[in-house]
Formats: sequence, C-alpha cells, structure tokens
Amino acid sequence: MNRTTFLTATFFALTLSACASVPQQPIAFNMQAVTSGPSRIAIYMDELPPTDTDFPGAACLLCIAVARGAHSDLSTQVQSLQPEGLDAIPMRMAEVLRAKGAHVTLVTDRLKIDELENNPTKEDGAPVHAKDFRPLAKRLDADKLIVLSFFRQGVIRSYSSYVPTDAPKAYVTGVGYMVDLRTNSYDWYSPLEVYKPADGAWNEPPTFPGLTNAYYQVLVEASDTMVSRLTQNAAPAAGALASQSSAPQPK
Repeated sequence: MNRTTFLTATFFALTLSACASVPQQPIAFNMQAVTSGPSRIAIYMDELPPTDTDFPGAACLLCIAVARGAHSDLSTQVQSLQPEGLDAIPMRMAEVLRAKGAHVTLVTDRLKIDELENNPTKEDGAPVHAKDFRPLAKRLDADKLIVLSFFRQGVIRSYSSYVPTDAPKAYVTGVGYMVDLRTNSYDWYSPLEVYKPADGAWNEPPTFPGLTNAYYQVLVEASDTMVSRLTQNAAPAAGALASQSSAPQPK
C-alpha cells in the first residue's frame, strides 16, 4: 500500500468512526428515582472555566490573532467578570431534592471523573456513562451522583476566517446529569446553552455595559434553568437553547 492509499484509508476510517459515535440525547430528570424509596444523592460541580472571550470560526493562527487583537479591550473586561451564582447551583438543587425526601450531600473534594476507568459495559448510544462510577458509591456514601459541568462562559463572537459574522453575545454552556452509581445509567442528562446579546450597542469600551449586563443576565438564566429542570417533566430538545438567542456550540 503506497502512502497516498494509506492516508486515504486512514481518513475514511476516522470519518466512519466519528460518524458512528452517537451523542447522548437529553433525558428528563427521573424524580421517581428520588421519591420511590430512600435515596442518597451526592451533588458535585466541576471547577468553573475561566470567564473569557471566544471566537469560533477564526480557525487559523493568524485569524485568531486578528480576532483577539480586534477585541483586546473586550477581552480585558470579560476576564475581569466573576461567574456569580453558578457556584450556588448545587445548594439550590439540594434544597429541591431534600423537599422531595432525598438525603443529599454536597461533594467538595475534586473527583477527577476523566481519570475513572472506562465503563466495560458501555454500548454506543446506550443511556449510560462512558466512565465506571461504581467505585464512587462507597467513597461518597451515595446511590446516585449529580454532576454539573460548565464548559465555557463569557462572551462569544462567531467568525469566518478573518471576518466576524455576528455581534458578540454573552454565553454559558454546560451539562447536568445524574448517574446511578450501581449501573452507570443516566437518570438525568440535560445539556445547557444560554446566549444573550447586548441590549442596544455592544461596542462601548472600556466597560462594555451592554455585554456586561447581558453576561450577568445569562448567569441568572443558566442557574435558574438548571435548577428548574429537576422538576420539569420533559427533557429539552436536543440542541435546543435555554434562551431565544442562538449561536454555534464552541469547540
């Protein structure tokens, strides 16, 4: 096999592998798992990502440099903002679940979920986590574990190479899920995407009040949305946003 044939075969193999991977679909919170009997639930939130600007679509190194250079004042302002309220979500969830009769503990130690062993029974498309959570049952003294993970938060602006394609938006993306620590199955899986543009003009340095206000509104909406999903009867549609504004999912 010559080099060209090898590279072509490798490309198609990787493409088929990527296509075969089925993303986890949203699952409404299973309150029956809490109310049907004594339940010990642990709630854990990953370390929050830094507040920053993001420019998806500025794909090359020079494109990224141009985008960041054009928004240096905005980046300075965004990086000074604090993700107020997100760290209170675990306690708010605990209050909701305790009212339903669950025994709830908040996990303060770092769990390092990525370092867990792979789930030996994971099948592509099955509603189970790819990692094996069973060793955590004894460590956490819990039957189920709620995990809150925020991917990115701050301000996002889409680009096509060197050219912006829309106005900046405040945003928060993440996911909340509950895993049965005996079976690794999901009792809840809820992606979260909240985007909000500035009311009025956005380009008002140095403090960018429109985008700054939008950012804090996004934090409130993201927090309230995640907590409220514990009592909703239906899961959000796959790919649906928590707000009326939309933007591409950052990579």
